Amino acid sequence: MLNKKLFCKGALMGKVIDEHDKSILDLANVYIVELKRGAVSDSNGYYKIPDICDGFYTLRISHIGCETITEKMLIKGITRKNFYTEHHSELLKYVEI
Repeated sequence: MLNKKLFCKGALMGKVIDEHDKSILDLANVYIVELKRGAVSDSNGYYKIPDICDGFYTLRISHIGCETITEKMLIKGITRKNFYTEHHSELLKYVEI
């Protein structure tokens, strides 16, 4: 059986951004449920998941202090998608350790 990944040249890429102040969010997780693969956004908020076959997928985007986003979307070829999360950093300052 041939490895399907070798023939899938699509990718999902973009940025994870705070919905309110439009700041970039590093260390956000962008995960494709069906493929059990994902990426973590870098210091510029950028993520990239390579070697994806065209199709509909369930994405889960999470970041500390943010509500998790779950979204179905079509990935076809090189697909660019920015995710805007609801960041609640003001709530974190009240946590005592």
